[in-house]
Amino acid sequence: MAGSFDFLHIKRHTAGSSNELSFDVLDAARSQLDASTQKGSKLAKTPGPSRGSYHGVAGTSTLSAVPEVEKRKKKRHARIVRTWVIGVLLAVVAVGAVSFAAYSFYQSKIDFEDRYRSLVADLAEVDESLVKIDTLMVDPLANDNTSLQAEASSRATWIGERLDTLSKNVEASIPYAVSDEDKVALTQLNAGIEGRKKMLSSARSAIQIADAQAQELAVAASTWNKVLDADQLAREASASANNASTDETTEAAKEKTREALNGFEAAKSELENITYRHEKIDLSAQINYLDKRIEALNYAIATSDALVAGDRESAVSNNDAYNSADQEAARMALDLPLMLDEQITVVFEQEIEPHVKSYNDARDAVLEADADVRAYLTR
Repeated sequence: MAGSFDFLHIKRHTAGSSNELSFDVLDAARSQLDASTQKGSKLAKTPGPSRGSYHGVAGTSTLSAVPEVEKRKKKRHARIVRTWVIGVLLAVVAVGAVSFAAYSFYQSKIDFEDRYRSLVADLAEVDESLVKIDTLMVDPLANDNTSLQAEASSRATWIGERLDTLSKNVEASIPYAVSDEDKVALTQLNAGIEGRKKMLSSARSAIQIADAQAQELAVAASTWNKVLDADQLAREASASANNASTDETTEAAKEKTREALNGFEAAKSELENITYRHEKIDLSAQINYLDKRIEALNYAIATSDALVAGDRESAVSNNDAYNSADQEAARMALDLPLMLDEQITVVFEQEIEPHVKSYNDARDAVLEADADVRAYLTR
């Protein structure tokens, strides 16, 4: 197979080629020279060429190919040198390219980590406010949480806005990640942010429930105080009626009785409103008790009216009905709690439980994500 150096090989037996012809000419010249010498030809006395400068026919030197070979060798050597130089230059360029790429990678890595640490710092700032909510969520229905609830509620909107901004900034940082490790770190940071959003959402729902509980407890406390006040008025009215000896004193006792009646009716209305707002709160025992007290006081008023009218029979009948209803109310009172807090709180505990669980689940997920973020920063 032909190669790049085939020109160095002379093929002696190639018929009709230039090489073959050149050797025929040289052989003929050599034969003539030998014949002339043998015959004593004048050619034999002709001074021969000096040593080392052999000339063939027509002055053609058999060494005339030497400069061409040398030229080819020089070209080949130059080509080898040029190839070597180009190789070295390419190697230098390659090393430079690798070095530049390494530097670019290193610089990009530094830039990304600076961006990442800035995002983490922003999230840490959000946590300074979120810790208030976290403290509240330990026991969101505690009686002494009023000020903490107000503070947490006032910060919730700001926290939500900051978390939304952080989510956008994390998404914008994705193109700057230079390794899979960086992308995973961003994913974990985003998981921490999304987890905090879930915490905030659950906390907001819990705060609303806790706030509603606080309001209902306040209403219930006020209502029960009205019941106690009305009960006191009813006792005073009963004592006045028992001591009444004139129409004037009987009318005065009746007015006090009516005042007590109005107090019981107002308390009943407020209790009914509580159950209307929260149908799971069962205050039927208290409402039934108030109905019985209202019934008894109505009989008391009817008794006073009958006495003033001089209808003794109606007065006795209504008075008996009053005593019966009042005694029944007294029996019912024995089964009533002194306060309504427990009945109201148990319902709000049921309402708030899924939100607290959701908050704690999100909090656990956040702790795991935060651990991965810390591991990335301290690796």
